Amino acid sequence: MEIVYILIFLISCVFLFMGLFMQNFANNSIFFGVRIPVGYDKNELLQKELKRFKKRWSIVWGIIFILSLFGIFTLKDKGYEFIVVFISIFSQIILLQVCYFITFNKVKKIKKQENWKELLTNKKVVYVDLNLQKQVEKSMNKGFYLIPWIIYLIFLAIPILKEKQIEIIIIISAVSSLIILQISILGILKTKQNLNGGDLESIKKEALSNKKIILKLLYSTQILLSILFGVTNLSIAGIISNNIASIITVVIVISTLILSLASALIISKRREFIRNLLEKDFNEKGQIILNKDDDDNYLMGIFYYNPNDPSLLVDKRMGVGMTFNFANPIAKIINVISVVILVVIFTLVIKLSTSTMNVNFSNSNVSISCMYSSDINYQDIVKIEYLNKIPPIGTKINGASTGNRNIGYYRTKDNRNVKLYIEDSKEPCVLIKLKGEKIIYFNYKDKEKTENFYKTLKNYYEKII
Repeated sequence: MEIVYILIFLISCVFLFMGLFMQNFANNSIFFGVRIPVGYDKNELLQKELKRFKKRWSIVWGIIFILSLFGIFTLKDKGYEFIVVFISIFSQIILLQVCYFITFNKVKKIKKQENWKELLTNKKVVYVDLNLQKQVEKSMNKGFYLIPWIIYLIFLAIPILKEKQIEIIIIISAVSSLIILQISILGILKTKQNLNGGDLESIKKEALSNKKIILKLLYSTQILLSILFGVTNLSIAGIISNNIASIITVVIVISTLILSLASALIISKRREFIRNLLEKDFNEKGQIILNKDDDDNYLMGIFYYNPNDPSLLVDKRMGVGMTFNFANPIAKIINVISVVILVVIFTLVIKLSTSTMNVNFSNSNVSISCMYSSDINYQDIVKIEYLNKIPPIGTKINGASTGNRNIGYYRTKDNRNVKLYIEDSKEPCVLIKLKGEKIIYFNYKDKEKTENFYKTLKNYYEKII
């Protein structure tokens, strides 16, 4: 239970930080998604809106945090703690965007009232430095890309050589995650850098530095993920204990958070330094100032939509990293596929979590029908036992858990792989041990139905033996 409280505290602190320092991560001459004249960041009207945003978000965040703690405390005996954590995360994401859009609209009105549009360049020109792309590519040795894959393959080879069980779903997840990160790295390397929001030389230096930092972050994350999935494989195979795997997982998660925050802070400090320079007079001889009004290319100040730009990826206006040009046909296809995948995953999770178990007895076997169906031949049964409680479960390998309901493949805290058909983990259950050290635990919410299942199964089994 303490872990859930720590988890909700850490996640909430991250969102609080993201909200309070959102403007710090904006590109030069961007104020809450709106392009403003160079050096106008400290304008009194804008600073008032910034203070209002921080106050608004602090109040909203505080309410969500208190309700989350109340929800966890209230539902702690029903096993719904992690659902509360998920709802809390989703709520903070949505309401942070709502707070942002309120301020975005306020800043747009200020820009119109103060007639700042007249101070910006209206030319439909995109400044691109092709040499910058080459410099970014040189910063990463191509041989480094193989290291995360080599690390994961070594971890994967250990259980295979020892002829231990491995889960294909973990391998698919690992390969998919590593490929996504690899594509992200390639995207940053190949994406053109559009220059805007200050003097040309300062922007070029900042862009080069930021891309190098993001590349190193993605590469480090790829290595940490390869270790994480590798450790998961070793844990499932029983080569290392769940406790050791949990410790390594926590270390990797914390390391990833520290690296991400450190990278974000470095980029934020560099942008702040550039913004401070922009407050000075830039009319020195030989300097080129870029301050093109490109608000029309951004939906709600965030989503880049420019049919005249062939780029698939561009730098984010708010935040760190890259975003799609949503007018690009390839980006549209990718986003449609992403939405379909999310809908399918969500549907599967709901189905796994709510599907009912149908049990049918025959003279030769018992069939348990659900998303993780089993046909248990009586001749394969080694032992049947009625237990007052299920043994402590350590790791979910491939299954669905909602509250006290656990269906699918799990690993106990004493490092045994088991299959669960448990509708209520706090009620008595039936242990079914099969040949080949396979173990199944089964119960209904209704204790009497579980007892009837045990008696019926035992009668059929005793007829066979």
